[in-house]
Amino acid sequence: MSLGSRKERRTFTLDRELVGYVKKVAKERSNPSLSSALEELLRESKRRRERRQMQNAMAAYYDSLGEDDRAEQREWGAFAESQFPRTK
Repeated sequence: MSLGSRKERRTFTLDRELVGYVKKVAKERSNPSLSSALEELLRESKRRRERRQMQNAMAAYYDSLGEDDRAEQREWGAFAESQFPRTK
Protein backbone atom coordinates (compact mmCIF):
# COMPACT_ATOMS: atom_id res chain seq x y z
CA MET A 1 0.00 0.00 0.00
CA SER A 2 1.40 3.43 -0.88
CA LEU A 3 2.12 6.01 1.75
CA GLY A 4 -0.84 8.20 2.49
CA SER A 5 -3.38 5.83 1.00
CA ARG A 6 -6.30 5.10 3.19
CA LYS A 7 -8.28 1.97 3.67
CA GLU A 8 -11.96 1.96 2.88
CA ARG A 9 -14.37 -0.12 4.88
CA ARG A 10 -16.58 -2.34 2.71
CA THR A 11 -18.83 -5.30 3.26
CA PHE A 12 -18.76 -8.25 0.88
CA THR A 13 -20.71 -11.45 0.77
CA LEU A 14 -18.55 -14.47 -0.06
CA ASP A 15 -19.17 -18.12 -0.63
CA ARG A 16 -18.47 -20.18 2.53
CA GLU A 17 -15.77 -22.12 0.72
CA LEU A 18 -13.94 -18.87 -0.07
CA VAL A 19 -14.27 -17.65 3.49
CA GLY A 20 -12.75 -20.94 4.62
CA TYR A 21 -9.90 -20.43 2.16
CA VAL A 22 -9.21 -16.91 3.47
CA LYS A 23 -9.22 -18.26 7.03
CA LYS A 24 -6.76 -20.99 6.02
CA VAL A 25 -4.45 -18.48 4.34
CA ALA A 26 -4.64 -16.17 7.35
CA LYS A 27 -3.66 -19.01 9.66
CA GLU A 28 -0.82 -20.27 7.40
CA ARG A 29 0.63 -16.78 7.10
CA SER A 30 0.02 -15.82 10.72
CA ASN A 31 -2.09 -12.93 9.51
CA PRO A 32 -3.66 -10.86 12.26
CA SER A 33 -7.03 -10.68 10.53
CA LEU A 34 -9.12 -12.08 7.73
CA SER A 35 -9.21 -8.62 6.16
CA SER A 36 -5.43 -8.46 5.92
CA ALA A 37 -5.30 -12.01 4.51
CA LEU A 38 -7.92 -11.12 1.91
CA GLU A 39 -6.02 -7.94 1.07
CA GLU A 40 -2.83 -9.96 0.52
CA LEU A 41 -4.66 -12.42 -1.73
CA LEU A 42 -6.14 -9.60 -3.77
CA ARG A 43 -2.74 -7.88 -4.11
CA GLU A 44 -1.19 -11.14 -5.31
CA SER A 45 -3.99 -11.59 -7.82
CA LYS A 46 -3.55 -8.00 -8.99
CA ARG A 47 0.22 -8.48 -9.47
CA ARG A 48 -0.35 -11.69 -11.45
CA ARG A 49 -2.93 -9.96 -13.64
CA GLU A 50 -0.65 -6.98 -14.28
CA ARG A 51 2.25 -9.32 -15.10
CA ARG A 52 0.06 -11.23 -17.59
CA GLN A 53 -1.06 -7.97 -19.18
CA MET A 54 2.57 -6.85 -19.55
CA GLN A 55 3.57 -10.20 -21.04
CA ASN A 56 0.64 -10.05 -23.47
CA ALA A 57 1.58 -6.50 -24.49
CA MET A 58 5.20 -7.53 -25.10
CA ALA A 59 4.11 -10.58 -27.07
CA ALA A 60 1.76 -8.44 -29.18
CA TYR A 61 4.59 -5.98 -29.85
CA TYR A 62 7.05 -8.64 -30.95
CA ASP A 63 4.38 -10.46 -32.96
CA SER A 64 3.68 -7.22 -34.83
CA LEU A 65 7.29 -6.79 -35.96
CA GLY A 66 8.22 -7.37 -39.56
CA GLU A 67 11.04 -9.74 -40.49
CA ASP A 68 13.61 -6.91 -40.76
CA ASP A 69 12.74 -5.69 -37.26
CA ARG A 70 12.90 -9.25 -35.91
CA ALA A 71 16.35 -9.73 -37.42
CA GLU A 72 17.51 -6.47 -35.82
CA GLN A 73 16.11 -7.57 -32.45
CA ARG A 74 17.96 -10.89 -32.75
CA GLU A 75 21.19 -9.01 -33.49
CA TRP A 76 20.71 -6.77 -30.47
CA GLY A 77 19.95 -9.82 -28.33
CA ALA A 78 23.10 -11.59 -29.50
CA PHE A 79 25.14 -8.47 -28.81
CA ALA A 80 23.67 -8.09 -25.31
CA GLU A 81 24.39 -11.74 -24.50
CA SER A 82 27.98 -11.33 -25.68
CA GLN A 83 28.55 -8.61 -23.08
CA PHE A 84 28.04 -10.91 -20.12
CA PRO A 85 30.32 -13.79 -19.14
CA ARG A 86 28.72 -17.23 -19.31
CA THR A 87 28.21 -18.90 -15.96
CA LYS A 88 28.14 -22.62 -15.39
